[in-house]
Amino acid sequence: MSLLLAGVGVNLFVAYTGGTATFASLHVVLSLIPLAIMPQSDISLILATVVIAYGIGLAFRGRWDIHLAVTLAASAAYQYFWYLGMSATATDQDWKMIGAGCAIAIAAAAALVHYRADYSSRGFEPLPFAVHAGNWSLFGMMLLIYRSGTYLGSVVLTAAGAASFLLARRGRTLNIRWLYLCDTLVAQALIVAAVISLQSLDLDILLVFTILVLETALFLRLVLKEEEPLLIRTGVYLLHGAVALLACAGLILAVATGFGERTYLLLAGLAIATLVQIYLGTGKRAELRLLQCYGCGEPAINALSMLGGLIGLLAIASILGLSGSDWMEMVALGVVGGLILVAYGFGFSGLALGAWAAMLFICFFLSWPWLLAHPEQMPGFSARLQHLLPLAALSVIAIRFAPRNRLRVPLRWIAIYLLGIHIGLSAYVILNPISPLLPATAWLCLSLIALGIANRAAPEH
Repeated sequence: MSLLLAGVGVNLFVAYTGGTATFASLHVVLSLIPLAIMPQSDISLILATVVIAYGIGLAFRGRWDIHLAVTLAASAAYQYFWYLGMSATATDQDWKMIGAGCAIAIAAAAALVHYRADYSSRGFEPLPFAVHAGNWSLFGMMLLIYRSGTYLGSVVLTAAGAASFLLARRGRTLNIRWLYLCDTLVAQALIVAAVISLQSLDLDILLVFTILVLETALFLRLVLKEEEPLLIRTGVYLLHGAVALLACAGLILAVATGFGERTYLLLAGLAIATLVQIYLGTGKRAELRLLQCYGCGEPAINALSMLGGLIGLLAIASILGLSGSDWMEMVALGVVGGLILVAYGFGFSGLALGAWAAMLFICFFLSWPWLLAHPEQMPGFSARLQHLLPLAALSVIAIRFAPRNRLRVPLRWIAIYLLGIHIGLSAYVILNPISPLLPATAWLCLSLIALGIANRAAPEH
């Protein structure tokens, strides 16, 4: 071991005195070869990490990006070789923590190479960017192979993401735009990976996606202050994707199994998404309205409108899991009615469309078919009213608080038609068990009332 270390030391000294990047790369790689030949252990990896860190330190002598790339490639090859050897001989899992620690040290040292005035540039530099992105990619792969299935992996990813985000701010100060953008996106990728990794700890998938909605909303909040279009657009897409993931997961689980008490997770995610919509729509509406998303810049299909539509889908998922329960309509009144009031109060056209879509789905596909197919489960008058009254109240709210801004879809008219159909259906559900003749009589009376109201109502302009 002493002879080996002496030889490696001499080799590294020669790499330093050579003065060129090519010479340094050659001797760093040569220094790793004897460490790969010797029996693999924790000591061999630590020694190799010291050699690699020395090689990375040499890159600070100039813009030695090719040397840095060679050093990182040699590091990845050695770590993978070491991983295979330890997997075959180790009797415990402590070696994985040592491997992950060495990978973190190497990635951190390599990331710092580009945070120097030598790289100051507003333009895009392909080679430094490729090397920097490659470093983070290798770091991610090393953490993947060293994953231990515990909360430590999520903690490490979160800490790495936070450190990368702070470093990116330093890149902006140094006027290295590509580095600032790269490390900001890497930071978000690492934290998203940390959130997704929580699922391996047997957390409910709905809870994981709810946390993801909160995290992507926080990221968008941070980058909005920096007024960088690429980051803002990425933040918008990530937030939309997180809300869509939560809604789709809820829909799939509701159709497959129904989730009963797990509904509160979807409702929590719905509340978070709605609060985010309110915050963005009141404080950052101008920036997001001008932002080109999904190839369309129309105000009715901008970032806020898309988020509102996804919130409507999330509301559908939240109610779907309660289909057939005694209090589904009451929850629908609170959830969808609340979204209608928010859309009216803040003028969110996208959220209004999402709420109306949720209302139509609940009426046509959930409540009405169930009321007609299961009359035996509503033995008393009060039981029927428990299902019917909330939807009537929801229709009235939709009529009264239709969006003030003009939409191509006449939402107030839809709500009026919906209320009319619901009143007719209610007459059937309530009166048919008494006598099959009563619903027809009630419909005739209701038609006269509707005609009288229509004659008295002033036309809208």
